[in-house]
Amino acid sequence: MFEFHGWATIRCTTENPDVEGEVALQDAAVEAVRESIRTSQLDQWGNALFDLSVRNGGAQLTVAGLKNHGAIRDDVLGLYRYIAQVAPGSYGIVYIYDDEDAANSNAFRVHVLARGTVTEHSDPFLSPFVPVVEDRYPFE
Repeated sequence: MFEFHGWATIRCTTENPDVEGEVALQDAAVEAVRESIRTSQLDQWGNALFDLSVRNGGAQLTVAGLKNHGAIRDDVLGLYRYIAQVAPGSYGIVYIYDDEDAANSNAFRVHVLARGTVTEHSDPFLSPFVPVVEDRYPFE
């Protein structure tokens, strides 16, 4: 099972978003991310959510999904890396659980978007998946 849950606030710079000229840059960054989702067809994956909306002047991305296999993993992380590139003031998190990841099959991994980079970290809250979230299967 491949499971992911995340969010990101899209900001073109780390400067105060009310600085003159920032609005046009922000709008362009949001449109670039929206176009990336559309052209990569991320929003066409079944059992997945990719919602980019502007609320109260701030752009927010919400992502979530459950897939049988992790084929979408590179697409999800690619989207976060693209955001880091086109909107380096953005910040957010995406949690990924992939039971087919040989090195981390019993753990969530946390991918953090901040200051133009995406870094990977261990999850201290829901890992190890067994027994924190799920019981061990009786036949194991």
